[in-house]
Amino acid sequence: MFLEQICPGQLNSSLHAIHTFIWEDDRLIIYASGDKVVIYADPNKPIQVLTYPTGLKDDTNPLAESVAAVAGNSSTGQIAVAYGSVIGIYGYSKTATDTDVRYSTRPY
Repeated sequence: MFLEQICPGQLNSSLHAIHTFIWEDDRLIIYASGDKVVIYADPNKPIQVLTYPTGLKDDTNPLAESVAAVAGNSSTGQIAVAYGSVIGIYGYSKTATDTDVRYSTRPY
């Protein structure tokens, strides 16, 4: 299976632009596409697309809008995203049905 069959969209050229990890019995695939991070649970179950937080944009970091690296923590389910030299940690929250996971739209 080719990467393009699993990950729709243009993958960033960084070596650390894709990461897979297992969290709560789900295999999560996260990858960087431009200034977005796409989160899948297995290749056929999209979870969410994280966009670049506008509060992190500044003139001192012109490359910050492109995602340089992504990583996931299999113990906590958190996702780390590197926007140039700025790193954002995204947490999750379960919905009322307790089956869907949503990541925060702002890093903490």
